[in-house]
Amino acid sequence: MLDHIELDASFHVALAVVAVAVALVGTWLLVRLLLLPLRRLLRRRRGAATSRSELLGRLCVIRTGRVGPEFGQAEVRADDGSSVLVQVRHPENNPLLRAGSSAVIYSYDAAREIFWVSPLDFIRELDRDHPAVE
Repeated sequence: MLDHIELDASFHVALAVVAVAVALVGTWLLVRLLLLPLRRLLRRRRGAATSRSELLGRLCVIRTGRVGPEFGQAEVRADDGSSVLVQVRHPENNPLLRAGSSAVIYSYDAAREIFWVSPLDFIRELDRDHPAVE
């Protein structure tokens, strides 16, 4: 039907560009449509957020200059790789718990919505509490 119509090369190039653009948009929409059920399944399986009890026993990095009985924050990594900033406390102002130091979360106080932490540097903590007798 179109055999007798002569078209120049620029028209063929423009037609090819339009065809590629339509194919890309169509493919994108098809993939999005196919992945929608999978996204719902993964969201349901993973849960909305990491529960507080899942953070017990995890390592955290102190993000404030100090941690004491009334002040402190730490960053914890969840299983999915996201980070959570939590309120942390220690029974006393511990010099080992400062910005950048590591600690372990050992308890959660639901009434105050805080986590209790202990410094990860156990050797220095033991030396501080029980100095060697000479």
